[in-house]
Amino acid sequence: RTRLDELPQLWNVIRGDISFVGPRPPDPRYVKMFPELYAEVLKSRPGITGLATVVYHKTEDKLLAACKTPQQTEAVYIRRCVPRKARLDLIYAQNSTLAYDALLLFHTVFRSLPLHLRKWR
Repeated sequence: RTRLDELPQLWNVIRGDISFVGPRPPDPRYVKMFPELYAEVLKSRPGITGLATVVYHKTEDKLLAACKTPQQTEAVYIRRCVPRKARLDLIYAQNSTLAYDALLLFHTVFRSLPLHLRKWR
């Protein structure tokens, strides 16, 4: 997927409301469900892409594609996706650097490349 629907977000980057890289703005419903996870994440400026987007997008797509009803989709998203994505956003918030942002931008653009978080081969 190209995610061209994110292009309008460029205006928000220009205005300074969000950055290119950072935690995706969470749905307030999920913040209420997981306040302890989002407390630190919400201190970071949100972004168009982030660690959770890069690392978890394929898994999330597979999990949600297997759902048969909207209710099942929501339940799987809340139980399996939200906590993992929030933890990845927290890892990003605690380890954010310009080089890390560049790496995440690179992997966002070139999603077909494997992301090795521990070491480069």
